[in-house]
Amino acid sequence: MKLNMKVNMVTDRPIKAILLFTLPMLIGNLFQQLYVMVDTVIVNRSLGEAVLAAVGCTGTINYWVSGIVTGFVTGLCVVISQYFGAKDEEGVKRSFAASIILSVGIAVTVTLLSVVLSRPLLVLLNTPEATLEEATRYLHVLFGGLSASVVFNLAVGVIRALGESRKALYFLVLMCLINTLMDYICVCLLNMDVAGVALASVLSQLIAGVLCFVFVKKKMPQFSIRRRHFIEAKGELKRCLRIALPMGFQTPIVGVGLLALQYAINTLGPDAQTAYTAATRIHNFSETIFISFGVTMCTYVAQNYGAGKMERIKKGVFQCTLIGLGTTGVFLLIHLFGGRMLLESVIGIQSANVLEMGGSYLVYLGIGNVFLVLIYIFRNTLQGLGRTTMPVISGFVESAVRILAAVVLVGMLAFGGVKLAHPLAWTGAGILLVFAYAWIMRYRLPAGGNPLQKEEKVSI
Repeated sequence: MKLNMKVNMVTDRPIKAILLFTLPMLIGNLFQQLYVMVDTVIVNRSLGEAVLAAVGCTGTINYWVSGIVTGFVTGLCVVISQYFGAKDEEGVKRSFAASIILSVGIAVTVTLLSVVLSRPLLVLLNTPEATLEEATRYLHVLFGGLSASVVFNLAVGVIRALGESRKALYFLVLMCLINTLMDYICVCLLNMDVAGVALASVLSQLIAGVLCFVFVKKKMPQFSIRRRHFIEAKGELKRCLRIALPMGFQTPIVGVGLLALQYAINTLGPDAQTAYTAATRIHNFSETIFISFGVTMCTYVAQNYGAGKMERIKKGVFQCTLIGLGTTGVFLLIHLFGGRMLLESVIGIQSANVLEMGGSYLVYLGIGNVFLVLIYIFRNTLQGLGRTTMPVISGFVESAVRILAAVVLVGMLAFGGVKLAHPLAWTGAGILLVFAYAWIMRYRLPAGGNPLQKEEKVSI
């Protein structure tokens, strides 16, 4: 396959390939964080705090639904990466055709369910009566246009599947810029209230997604498919679903535990809520880096698995783990010696009690990062290998530990239980994933030949 790639996941030195692929991913994730802040300012200044609160009330539901779509599409792209690594041109085309078919299916299914269930879910989550109607309207528009999210995620995903994270970054930045422009048009010029905020998100993803697909069609001959590829794709549907479905439900599984913990925090009063929210926002920066490592390893491992380069996979995972652990050390020092300053200067916290609670919580999160980075690296590594069972189990472990902490530890230790919840959940899931990776690499991978033709019938 002829493609001018500056990063070759299969032949470049592992550390070079990993770092060069991760950097655009990191820039893109940070750009999205910046866009969210700008979007919040536009909504708050143009529509007021009431509308901003309505959008905020939808966060948990939107997290679950977008997580299903993103995870499912990422799973489809794992299969494409594996065939690309194996230099199987027809396999890439068949899996791309299968991805389009399944993306249509997930878009229709999730759109219908999310639109119908959005209001009942808001009521179930005790959304205040004052914001319920606007929150419902926001979700109806956002989820009604969920197909746009599927289009964008699939288009960007197939580009990344070939190792082109730099080009994927361009379209991600384009989407954020279009969204900001659409926010201004819909909210400031057309006075469309909360529905305009959702419509801006839908239109930006649709426009950027269509442009991305045009680029794929013109510049990436690997995805030049014909009618026969859709017919032949029937044989790929089961393989794609076996990887995509578990990855799609990963976020909702973890989200249950987060929801339980949030309920427990809400019983501790406003200081605990503020300290938790402020510290989490600061910690999100470090987690953004870990997410970038994870996405990188998913593509790296999938391509090298397709190429049958198992030793190269081991080397890349080892090197990425060292980089990740080194990064956690840096963030621990920042949390330890600069946590209170960040809470005070960046977030704007003034209360001495909140500063004390938030500062100590950041230290706990900094220690827990050791296991959080392992989760992102090894969960995505296993998914890149097509082994999805253990990543799902690790998600249940995370949720179970958080629920236990919410029920028991918060009751016994108050905010001290909150500080322990995430680190304990990350520790349990991280250790499980490391042992699962070691066991699968030693005993469960097919030996010799093309691994795509010798996979185990049961994915572990």
